[in-house]
Amino acid sequence: MIPENEQWKLGVSYRAPGCEKAVANAIRRDVRLMQGVQSIRELPRCEYAVALQHVRIWDNYKTMKAIKGKA
Repeated sequence: MIPENEQWKLGVSYRAPGCEKAVANAIRRDVRLMQGVQSIRELPRCEYAVALQHVRIWDNYKTMKAIKGKA
């Protein structure tokens, strides 16, 4: 869902430089839970737009605080 070459933008946009992989994993995990699938690859094509919108507006303060605390 989030290409490796785009993950660096996550650290900048969430003010967590160096934590890009952790942020991408948190977003993937949240999308999987929201959509009820075991893997992002199981996501039906008709649900792509919903999942992408969820990724665009994703903001989980508790998760980001925990990720920043680990860094």
